[in-house]
Formats: sequence, structure tokens, C-alpha cells
Amino acid sequence: MKHLGKNGLSMSQAQSISNLCNQRAIEIDNTIRNFNVVSKTVKIDREIYELQEANPISDAIELLEEKGKLHGTQAFLMEAIKSKENLLDSIRNENLNLSAFTMPERTEIDMPNYAHELTEEFGWSKLSAKEYAEYLDVESAAAHYGQFIHKLGKLTALRNILAKNTPLEWEVVEEGKKTPVKVVKHHTPSELAKLHENIAKLHGLKEQRVNYFKAKVKNLTSAENVLIHKNNSVLKQAFDTLCIEDNAEYESALKAYHNEVSIARSEFEADREQRLNDASKLRIVVDSRFQGTVDVLIA
Repeated sequence: MKHLGKNGLSMSQAQSISNLCNQRAIEIDNTIRNFNVVSKTVKIDREIYELQEANPISDAIELLEEKGKLHGTQAFLMEAIKSKENLLDSIRNENLNLSAFTMPERTEIDMPNYAHELTEEFGWSKLSAKEYAEYLDVESAAAHYGQFIHKLGKLTALRNILAKNTPLEWEVVEEGKKTPVKVVKHHTPSELAKLHENIAKLHGLKEQRVNYFKAKVKNLTSAENVLIHKNNSVLKQAFDTLCIEDNAEYESALKAYHNEVSIARSEFEADREQRLNDASKLRIVVDSRFQGTVDVLIA
């Protein structure tokens, strides 16, 4: 606010006086430029003609002092104008300091540690050692019984052989000569059928026990997974509730933040506008050493 105050010249007045200083300085330059130390005349046919009018140096010191004062006054006024313009620009370019306000942040909510669904390996691990040993025993027995009576198994093949068997067969014992072979059956079809029936019953009993253990394993696993899903559901519900509460809290805090900033911005703009208005009313206070020159120019 150098050279600025409540009383003095307006910006337009200062600019006008600066222009007058420049014009008067040009006039003084012209006067000094026209100084000479000789006059010149020429006589032609008894007539005397003036080639250079005499313009002796006069008031040189006063003129130089005046010109120096004019340039000093002009420099002072231009500096003061610039000072006021800089002041106005600095106020116009001010911005609200947002670092004084803390923008809310979302709370980091950790995802729940959900349990994974179990495989039937869990159910098998829950069987007692005795139960698991029995399962291995009956499963092995059922497999071998089943393999023996399967349609592609040994018993089926023997029954087919028995059904196709004849009392006499021919075998090549010596090259080029067939030898009769007597075939004696030591099982009857009914015996093999009965054997198939008995083994099938045993297979069924063993398979039934195998299925019992498989069902138990499946049920144990399923029951545990039901608990896992239930616990995961409780965790998810609690997590969702926390998220909803956090979102509501964040939105409320964000709204309060924006309101606070909005109020502060309005107050800042009003204050800046007032200071800009006050600054625009400031006038250029002319220093006493230049006041005489200004008074002469605006007289």
C-alpha cells in the first residue's frame, strides 16, 4: 500500500497527470534542442536574409530542473498506479485456504474371514478309527464280491462255460491228429446259480454297510456346511450393517464438510469483495516533493 491512502489522486487523474508530464517534457526537449549560439544572415542584392534566427541559451538550469522533476513525478505516479493495480490483482487472485478444513475419509472395514465349504474329506475325518476300519473292510469285501459276480466276472464266465459244455471234446495232442477228451462236470448250473445268489446276498449286505458309512460322511459334511453357511451369513450381515452405518456416517460428515466449506467460501468471497472495494477506493498520495509539479499541471 505504498503511496496509497484515503486522500489523493484517482487512477485516472494520476494517468492524466503522467501524460501531461510527458507532453511538457517533450516541449522542454524541443526548447533545448532549438538553443544555438550564433545567428546567420546572408546579403543578396543589398537584401539581408536570415538563415538562422538567434536563440541564445536561457533558463537552461530551470528547464533542466523542471524536466527532471517532470520525469520524477511521472515515474512516481506510474509506480503508484502499478502499486494499486498489484494490490487489486493480489486480492482478486486470493483463494480460500482449504487446508484448514479436513475432508472426511471412509473407514476401512475389513472383509469378514468367511469359512470355506468343506468337502467329504471332513466327514471321513469324523469317523472313529473303528468305523473307518470297518468301512475299509466292508468296502473291500463288497468290491471283491461284486467283481466275482459281475456280468463280466469269473462266475458268469464259468456259468457260460458250463452251459456250453459237452461230454466229449477233441484236442490236438499230436500234430495232425485229434484226440478225444472226456469232459466231467463237477458243478451243476443250479449250484452255480445258488452260489451267485449267496454271493449276491453277501455283496448286498456289505454294500448296504458301505452305503451307510458314505451316507454318514455325507450327512456329517452337510451338517457342518450348514453351520458354516449360517456363520458366514451372520458375518455378512454384521459386515453389511457396518458398511451401511459407515456410509451413513461418511455421507453425513461429507455433507457437513461441504456445508462448512460453502459457508467459509461465502464469508471469504464477501470479505474479499469488501477488501477489493476498499482497495479500489484508495487514492494515490502524492509525495510532497512532487506536489508542486502536480499542482501546476492540474491548475
